[in-house]
Amino acid sequence: DIKWGKELLKDLEIDYSQPPEVFKMQIFSLTGVPVERQKIMVKGGMLKDDSDWAKLGLKNGQKIMMMGTAEVIVAPEKEIQFVEDLPEAAQEAASTAQYGSGLANLQNTCYMNSTLQCLYNITDLKEKILSFDPAVAINPAHNKLTVAAKGVFQQLGNSMGVAVDPYMFLAALREKYPRFAETGQNGVYSQQDAEECYSQLMYSFREALQGASGEDPVKDILGSELVLRLKCEESGEEYTERQLVYSLKCNITQQVDHLQQGMKIGLQEDREKNSESLGRLSLFKGEAKVSKLPKFQTVQFVRFFWKTNISIADGTTGVKSKILRKVSYPLILDMYDYCDDDLKAELDVARQAMKEADDAKVLGHYDLVGLLTHKGRSADSGHYISYIKRAEKGDWISYDDDKPPAVQNEEDILKLSGGGDWHMAYLLVYKARLA
Repeated sequence: DIKWGKELLKDLEIDYSQPPEVFKMQIFSLTGVPVERQKIMVKGGMLKDDSDWAKLGLKNGQKIMMMGTAEVIVAPEKEIQFVEDLPEAAQEAASTAQYGSGLANLQNTCYMNSTLQCLYNITDLKEKILSFDPAVAINPAHNKLTVAAKGVFQQLGNSMGVAVDPYMFLAALREKYPRFAETGQNGVYSQQDAEECYSQLMYSFREALQGASGEDPVKDILGSELVLRLKCEESGEEYTERQLVYSLKCNITQQVDHLQQGMKIGLQEDREKNSESLGRLSLFKGEAKVSKLPKFQTVQFVRFFWKTNISIADGTTGVKSKILRKVSYPLILDMYDYCDDDLKAELDVARQAMKEADDAKVLGHYDLVGLLTHKGRSADSGHYISYIKRAEKGDWISYDDDKPPAVQNEEDILKLSGGGDWHMAYLLVYKARLA
């Protein structure tokens, strides 16, 4: 319990895995006393941001005294001005609130911010996270991260253009996946790979949102079901495997100029496995086909690879390098050619019915609604930005950390295809026309 003046804050929970600064932010949200004004008396003196919980000897139900004054809302000294009465430049700045809000960069966290902006604008996923109730979750190990995402999404929906500070989400992400807490030689938090962040969040959200009756919303929204068929070149043995992925890959070679070419290569696989007829390891080759399409289809450009035999100051002999090759992508993606025969047959029937009904919508067609870009030569450096298409307006908005969101046109979006050192698409988000 916290004793603050005449008030008593009862039954506060302390997460001992987080630094005291996080606890102080919790108190700030309850009292309005800024962290820098809080004087919390504990064993040995005042609670510091970097105090060691283990040395404080706190007990359940213990009363702790806090001093500090809450921020006071002061009435404006000047008369309130309406937007239409402001100068033209000020009106333009105020109008950016309609485009949503950015996210504060908390030291090389643009990878996380751009990923969150893309996920926030996957409407079906956003609704599931906003309605998440940890009390009924069947896999509580991922509750904390999902609750933190819910908090960020609520703030983005209510911030009226003011940048959101995702500190609590970042703390939960680093606690669940410590690799995102790695630091460099100078102690600064390292840049991370946005696709790795996306993949880990997909795993956590799927685990947290699964229902006791078998509901699996993340799989339905973003999961592509694949059938991989492999054949041994020596013995002729065939092997079939079913897979669930949350993004398809666009592999980039010297022959790849367009997304569709790279996606086809990304579905091919060579695997060395045991051959029962040969009694030893042998090479199996094959290709995966999509057996079930999701509501939202994400595609990753495989631009990063490990380049060896490079001497680096810290003693390593390689670096995660980037393929800068220009690879174009469409505003409308037809998934038909990547589907297995059974799914193609379903699409054929549905497409014929739509054609006879003179319906312009086509089953298996996806519209580009979001993309995440990277600028730089390595996944562990550079900068990430997200671009989101507004369904109601049809225009595009760029989100660059806490900078005011900016309007972009389709020509700007299609120019993010690579070929130089500027921003280039790394992760694409497509939405099914008939979801």
